[in-house]
Amino acid sequence: MSARVAYLVKRFPRLSETFVLNEFLEVRELGLRATLFALMDPGEKLVHREARDLMPEVRYAIIAGRPWFSAWRLLRGAAAQAATNPRGFLRVLWALLSVHRSVPSLRHAIEGLWLARELRRLDVEHLHAHFAHSPAAVAYMARLAGGPPFSFTAHAKDLYTTLPRNLVIRAKAATFVLTCTRFNSRFLHDMLLDVPTPIHVVHHGTDLHRFHPSRRRPEPDLIVSVGRLVPKKGYPLMLEAMRLMAAAGVSFRCEIYGGGPMREQLEQTVSDLGLQGSISLHGARPQVEIADAYARAAVFILAPIVVPDGDRDGIPNVLVEAMASEVPVVSTRISGIPELIEDGNNGLLVEPGDPAALADATTRVLIDRHMAGRLAKAGRRTVERDFDLTVNSRRVAELLGGSSIDATETRMAVVG
Repeated sequence: MSARVAYLVKRFPRLSETFVLNEFLEVRELGLRATLFALMDPGEKLVHREARDLMPEVRYAIIAGRPWFSAWRLLRGAAAQAATNPRGFLRVLWALLSVHRSVPSLRHAIEGLWLARELRRLDVEHLHAHFAHSPAAVAYMARLAGGPPFSFTAHAKDLYTTLPRNLVIRAKAATFVLTCTRFNSRFLHDMLLDVPTPIHVVHHGTDLHRFHPSRRRPEPDLIVSVGRLVPKKGYPLMLEAMRLMAAAGVSFRCEIYGGGPMREQLEQTVSDLGLQGSISLHGARPQVEIADAYARAAVFILAPIVVPDGDRDGIPNVLVEAMASEVPVVSTRISGIPELIEDGNNGLLVEPGDPAALADATTRVLIDRHMAGRLAKAGRRTVERDFDLTVNSRRVAELLGGSSIDATETRMAVVG
């Protein structure tokens, strides 16, 4: 029988973290006995059908709408775990007193104690946390408290904005670390020079049936972009590229899908540029509507940048989805994106922060239909080879299923 594992995420469900949902469902489909824990429910109004179907069985630390009951339940569970495993409680206490002296760390410790008890009651043999910040912190505390061995996946913002000291501590205690790009892997190897924990690269996979060229019915001159409306996605630069294209007499329509805090700012920019008739913002949409947008797109563009606090994308999943749908793509040369897009072969890349180059590349794809078709077909082949959801999830399942092992007390030690 396969190992009993648990996944831990910070929030569930989240429209922008569909890749976690897809991986979880796929490793289950592959035979792994997996349970999903979440620290909280973000209360998003738009929820994928698959996520909604899963929600009744998700085990939440903080139950939506019941904060006082949740706090009492967490404290009761933490106290029960401390009484059952006093050595584990002392390890958690020492971690708080010696290194993690902050209110968030105290919260992580309580959640970790509660979680260790829940995992023990379910006979979970391995815990996997998605994201290197809060979920990995709670998984680490749960391990100190007497919970099972754990691993975590480092993605993008969580990796580049978490304190290096904390990354080292969590990685040292983990059975292994996963990350979704080779760029991230190099960053981790440089940071964890003296940490023997294995680091594995497994790209996020995409559903090759849901995103398939058989749906294609491209509309001439239609540009599509999908992503959260946050600074690292580079939307102001993209709108400036649209202005340059309009000034050069290029005919286009642009549809932007995604919600986020920059929406009002971007709508105002579109108005200021006089492009209301050419650019429309559609807000967050479920995957079925996004798949339809890919099917209609003549070109897909995304212009990520690195923002001042270090936050950046890894390999944006929307680029993978667009390429799987056989849409020609234009993006920027940052982080892990060149692992997906080889400039001139299966897409076009420009330097980040260069709206003129972005406008030029997008115009080339719109005008040169032969080149667009060649890039699109090569893009689909790339995704089939390296980003198949089932193939990549099988690698994750193999790692999780084979890792219910022998971590030692020394691997759990607090590192100063």
